Amino acid sequence: MKKTVLRYGGYSVIFMVLFFIGEMLVFAQKEDFKVQEIFGWVGIFISTMFIFFGLRYYRDRVSDGSLSFGKGLKVGLLILLMPSLAFGIFNVIYVMLNPGFMETYYNYQVTQLKESLPAGEAALKIQAMEKDKAMWMSPAVQFFGMFLSVFAVGLVVTVISSLVLRRSAERAQAQKAFT
Repeated sequence: MKKTVLRYGGYSVIFMVLFFIGEMLVFAQKEDFKVQEIFGWVGIFISTMFIFFGLRYYRDRVSDGSLSFGKGLKVGLLILLMPSLAFGIFNVIYVMLNPGFMETYYNYQVTQLKESLPAGEAALKIQAMEKDKAMWMSPAVQFFGMFLSVFAVGLVVTVISSLVLRRSAERAQAQKAFT
């Protein structure tokens, strides 16, 4: 199990880091937060798909063709920890290397609110954001927020993958006998 977790968790981390470095290079000259947000969620989703492949590998090559839902959850969550931790760390490093990013992103959010809401409603939302601004400047909060973003998507992928790939030992034996 450990080898499968490290292999597929590692693949996920490598993909995620390369994807986000590529994204940073593409948007280095002109930030487009709307498009970057879409890219970000797509990158997170694709990187968590390695959970499915890891569970399938584990079922077919390690566990003699069988996989219970519980074992799938366990292996999937262990794989998921790697990209979740990596994305949290990667984000903190990025913000340290680009200290103006949080302020730029905050200003973008304020502009979006002003453009999309009536003045009074926008002012209330901006006031609430101002209260949370200092909290979001904390590396620990940034890490935890990004960790949870990946973990939430990966949890859904893990549950679905565990359901789709589960196979009882009896069914696995019957399938082997048939082939």
